[in-house]
Amino acid sequence: MATHPTPPEPRAAVAGWEPPASRTRLGVLLLLCSMAFILYLDRVCVSQALRSIQLELDLSDTESSYVLMAFTLAYGLFEVPTGHWGDRYGSRRILTRIVVWWSIFTALTAACFGFTSLVIVRFLFGAGEAGAYPNAARVIARWFPTAERGRVQGIFQAASLVGGALAPAVAGLLITTEAMIADRPEKTAASTSGGDDGEF
Repeated sequence: MATHPTPPEPRAAVAGWEPPASRTRLGVLLLLCSMAFILYLDRVCVSQALRSIQLELDLSDTESSYVLMAFTLAYGLFEVPTGHWGDRYGSRRILTRIVVWWSIFTALTAACFGFTSLVIVRFLFGAGEAGAYPNAARVIARWFPTAERGRVQGIFQAASLVGGALAPAVAGLLITTEAMIADRPEKTAASTSGGDDGEF
């Protein structure tokens, strides 16, 4: 039976090895902080829009709670496996997959037509978004010297908390703006129709 050679030990796991201090690591930190902010934003958007979703899809409060639970349940179930995939395949690949996945499922959420489809999409959304934090920790370990990691982890966690604080307001603004844009053609058409009838 053929045996596969053991892959070489990652440099970060070699005793005494320290990643070189380069300016590139600051760009890496900026990308990680941006990701942490967006992670909270796309979670909160559904909660902010839940009332409108309930009315459009005719969902009860119980069904809406299942929709919210589906994401959190999947996120918890897949957090450890996705962290392991980062160890096996590399954090860069996994984080790229996570960003692409959540982008696709953000769009698919708008395409849902009922309770079942919404629960399925939200569950897959949570499954795909899981593992971002474990893999971000691996990136920090590989890009930053030991003396900087505590500070960098603090900055990354602060970005997450700031995202959690600002996400409801940002999500509400985005939803309100989108609703205004969506209603504008209807109002324009109604105004034109009214003008033809001689009404003001």
